[in-house]
Order: sequence, then structure tokens, then C-alpha cells
Amino acid sequence: MRTNEQCQSCGMPINSEELAGTAANGSLIQPLEFVEKEAFTLAGKAVRTTNAAEMTGQGLIPGLWASFLQEDKEHKPSGPVYACYTDYENGVYGKYTFLLGHIAPPGDKIPDGLSPVTLPAARYAVFRTEYGPLHQVVAEAWQRIWQWPASVQGLERTFSGDFELYNEFAEDAGSGQADIYIAVR
Repeated sequence: MRTNEQCQSCGMPINSEELAGTAANGSLIQPLEFVEKEAFTLAGKAVRTTNAAEMTGQGLIPGLWASFLQEDKEHKPSGPVYACYTDYENGVYGKYTFLLGHIAPPGDKIPDGLSPVTLPAARYAVFRTEYGPLHQVVAEAWQRIWQWPASVQGLERTFSGDFELYNEFAEDAGSGQADIYIAVR
């Protein structure tokens, strides 16, 4: 049994006999694809948090989701929902901004009460969650991504901005599937 080991990507303790970077079936985690994206701006509700705070069960992200889902039903813009992680202070160890929102069309004024975030042009490793309860499958996908051995492929995370893309977002956040984009170089 491995003890006192940490994930190479996020520093979280690995408390199992599975190898870091492996899926439940023992295979190495691999991105679905790599894509280049131009810079784009999102507008939505944001909080500043840390992975450590979110792991305590007292994090800010669940409350932001609850608020967003209620408000989004009332003022639903068309298009997919984005959950964005940006403005990282120290990679996975420090504070970051988490924003829930939608694409802000170029030139449009950001509505009052919403925050804008512009993600720079980047190359992304794209991971797809399993189909199931979104709160569960997205959390499981992040656990696997944190163990992803990017360096094996000669890559490193840039922490310039990562995001979850919900193309067919369930109104009750029930079952679904999401793509997770991790900025790499």
C-alpha cells in the first residue's frame, strides 16, 4: 500500500493502492482530444475559493450552483453553461476564481450583477464525464483529472483558465454529461 503520496497534478493525498493517474479499471486516464480555442469571455456569478476549502464540505461552489440554477431558470440565456476556474494564485494549491455563466457575445455589455472572465487563447486537453448525476460524475472526473499524468505526454497545465462545458444542461442538474477543458502547453 502506498502511503504519504500526493497526486502529481494537485497535491491531494492518494489513499489507495491504485496508481496515480489511473482510472478505476486500471487504465491510464487520457484526454478525449486536444483542441485549440481562441480567447473568449464569459459572464456570470463568481466566487473566490480554494480546493482545500471546497473539500471541507463548507465550500462556496455548491451554494453558487444552487443560486445560479434558480436565477438561470428565471433569466436563462441561450447556449451552453460554463463552469470556469481562473485567476489561479498557485495552481491547485492556492485561491482561484470559480464562475458559472454563459458566453458573453463580443461587444455586448455585461449585465449588472454579473462578472466577466476572459480566457486567453489556449490549447486544451478535453475530458468527458460519464453519464449520470452531474454533481457526482463531474466530481469523479475531477478526481481522475487531478491524477492525470500530463507530464507523461510532455504536457503541463498552464492554469490560465479551465472550464466545464454543459451543452445539454438539465434544468434540475440531474443526469447529464459534461466536457472538462484543461489548459495545457
